[in-house]
Amino acid sequence: QKRMVQGKVFDETGETVPGANIVVKGTVQGATTDMDGNFAFEVADGKYITLSFHLSDTARKKYV
Repeated sequence: QKRMVQGKVFDETGETVPGANIVVKGTVQGATTDMDGNFAFEVADGKYITLSFHLSDTARKKYV
């Protein structure tokens, strides 16, 4: 079974993050945020997604 995962990515200051990558852990399936920080894609139940983006030349990753 698949479900739609959607959201908006913000940095620590509350600004939206365009170009952040959200992928299903261990795959290349996912999405990149648009200019307003929005993303949406389908993911199978029970899978984890990761978020990664660069701010000030520092890579950040978060398991969602």
